[in-house]
Parts: sequence; structure tokens; C-alpha cells
Amino acid sequence: MTKKLFFFVALVALFSSCSKESSSSTESLPEGVSSQWQLIERYDDPGDGSGGFEPVEGDKYIVFNDDGTLVSYGSLCSTLVGSTEANNGTYDADNFTIFSDECGLITLYYEYQDDHLIVKYPCDEPCHEKYQAITVLNIAN
Repeated sequence: MTKKLFFFVALVALFSSCSKESSSSTESLPEGVSSQWQLIERYDDPGDGSGGFEPVEGDKYIVFNDDGTLVSYGSLCSTLVGSTEANNGTYDADNFTIFSDECGLITLYYEYQDDHLIVKYPCDEPCHEKYQAITVLNIAN
């Protein structure tokens, strides 16, 4: 019995000392990084793990304001790129969530990963959008 207990304790110690490195972060966006983001890629997975980020054509932007509000130029209700109509919403930097006024009760989650903003949609299969920081937002209405 003592051997089994020792083996179990050693196994637990081994696994608890291992750490998985990840390039994603749920930290707040770094100070000095633009709060204006342009969509560059979309991730879709058909359910078998074969999905990946693919470049997108079209303009879609998110502008984060210091007061917890945001404006999306393009819908945050789906990953479709189309209209660049302005839509208002809010974000919670402590919980990494986005709420768009046009989407009702849908909660989006975001993270900062490798200098990109990743917005995660509530899809049946993984679907995310990747944004890159921009310094000037010039939207023609």
C-alpha cells in the first residue's frame, strides 16, 4: 500500500510541476496599443479539428473606447463581413467580454494573442475572428 501511495504522490507532483506554454493571454490589452482593430482573418472549424485562420476580404473594425464602450463597423452578431454600418456596444476588460447592442443577449469573449485581438463567437464549432491593431481609422460612410 505504501508503494502505491508513494507512486500516486510522485505522479501528482510530476503533473502539477508541468506547465503548458501558451501564446494566448487573458490579460488586458497592453498600455499604448491602439484601441482600433481591423479584421484580418477568420477561423472556422467544420468540427473535425481541421479548421484554421484564413484571410478575409472586406472591412470590419472594432474601436474600444476608454469608458468601456465600443463601436463596431460591421456586425458583431456573426463572423460575416458585409456592411460597415456603425454598431454600438460595451466591453468588460476584467471579464474579457463584448456586448453589442444589435445582438441582444449574445456574449462574445476576446483575448490578446501574439499582438492580435481574437474575438470568439458562440458557434457550435469553433469560430473566431483575428484583428490587428491599426493607428488611424478612416471609415467613409
